[in-house]
Amino acid sequence: RAEDKVGFDDFYAFADNFGRSSADADFDAAFDINPIDAPDGEVDLDDFFLFTDYFGRSVANAAAIRTALGE
Repeated sequence: RAEDKVGFDDFYAFADNFGRSSADADFDAAFDINPIDAPDGEVDLDDFFLFTDYFGRSVANAAAIRTALGE
């Protein structure tokens, strides 16, 4: 991740995954964020609404994510 806040790059990645489910070969569970404690296996409107709640907020582990990605 290039920035320390949830921003448009994150939105575009989320949008690319919207509508996918665990039945899809290219499903990325990282975008199945709601409910937080028991994801339901699909990227749907519930995930979108939670994503919008986080939009603009700081990502506490942004530096660790960049390191893990080798950036």
